[in-house]
Amino acid sequence: MPIARAIFDPAWLFLLSGLTTLAACVLVPAQDRFGEARWQRDRAQTMLAHAQLTAERYEMVNAALQRGDESLIRSLVASQLNLVPADSPDQRAIVLASSRPSADVLGSVEPEIPALPIRRVRDTRLRRLVMDEKIRLWLLLGGSACIAIGLFRRLRPE
Repeated sequence: MPIARAIFDPAWLFLLSGLTTLAACVLVPAQDRFGEARWQRDRAQTMLAHAQLTAERYEMVNAALQRGDESLIRSLVASQLNLVPADSPDQRAIVLASSRPSADVLGSVEPEIPALPIRRVRDTRLRRLVMDEKIRLWLLLGGSACIAIGLFRRLRPE
């Protein structure tokens, strides 16, 4: 067998194209599932951080209640029970509650809802081909056929 024919044997092209096709059929869906898992993890971490911040703020309010913080108790009584102490200069607070901004203390404890991460998918032609079940089957069959042709051509005696 001449050296030039061994180097430029068409069997290598069949082998490489078959292996590449099979690799794409295996790796692209795996990468897609990995991206989905990473996106779900990022969402869960964002929601967990929000829940932890909320819990910390409620712990601070609870600690202030346990200490007997006078301003917090007055605010809670005014906002939750619509009661104003008799010695308060603002006796009209109940009447004017609809015209005044809310004195709700617990509403200010809740942190702002964070923006959840958005999943970005690069929609390429290869991804569309490989993710379509019918086309993926044909790609698997074609890639396997290319590998078989390449192997048979390489193993064939001259």
